[in-house]
Amino acid sequence: MSASEDPNPYLIPGSEAQRLFEDSRNRIYQYRAEPFTLSSGRESNHYFNARKITMVPDLLQRLCVVLRDELLPRIGYPDDPPAAGGLTLGSDPIAFGLSLAYQDAGKT
Repeated sequence: MSASEDPNPYLIPGSEAQRLFEDSRNRIYQYRAEPFTLSSGRESNHYFNARKITMVPDLLQRLCVVLRDELLPRIGYPDDPPAAGGLTLGSDPIAFGLSLAYQDAGKT
């Protein structure tokens, strides 16, 4: 890869998204030689537990502000989205937090 190629266009060096990624990656990612058994019953050597961000208020708030201000605009998401959601349980805190982040920015 050349120096001009961006390995991850969503994590701009020095951005809040980059800082949040660095602050939280060791919280949410684990690797083991002996596989984890996932809730689906499948096995994986890699495990991501996003609840370690989404269930911690200050990290959830940072995540939602990064989504609102940095990541969603970069992928062309509307400035005032009509809705946010996903599969229940995992997405519930993010959907609620994102709605609060938009409200804090004066967008309801």
